[in-house]
Amino acid sequence: MAGDASQILAEADRSYDDFVSAAEALAEKPEVADHISDGNERSATPILAEVGGARSVDISGENVGSVIWGTGYRFDYNWIDLPIFDSRNAPIQQRGVTAFPGLYFLGLHWMHTFGSGLLSYVGRDAAHIARHMEALQPPSPSGQPPR
Repeated sequence: MAGDASQILAEADRSYDDFVSAAEALAEKPEVADHISDGNERSATPILAEVGGARSVDISGENVGSVIWGTGYRFDYNWIDLPIFDSRNAPIQQRGVTAFPGLYFLGLHWMHTFGSGLLSYVGRDAAHIARHMEALQPPSPSGQPPR
């Protein structure tokens, strides 16, 4: 096994280089470049920051229509007081969609495929959730899709 270490590290380095190259190529596309921040501005402010770091939010009072739960390095659902967890405290969801209207999860391991918990594949589940959310939107008076 120790003899494989250099081969494993070389493969990891190639994977990292491939990821960086793909990210750079994507960032150069005009349709994507316009949406990339230079790091000096925020495109969105988390709702908890807007209410002064509160530990809870009145979703209807804050006019929140949907919540997408994007996981980080560890799971912490302590602040969600809804009956949406199984006996192992894992969210009950189907490809990110919960039984609670407007609450979604993203980035969980094996949500739909092995890649669901990986940055390079999470976009497929995000697109599924976006289509689900769009289908729930009432038609606009102009007949144009909502932005």
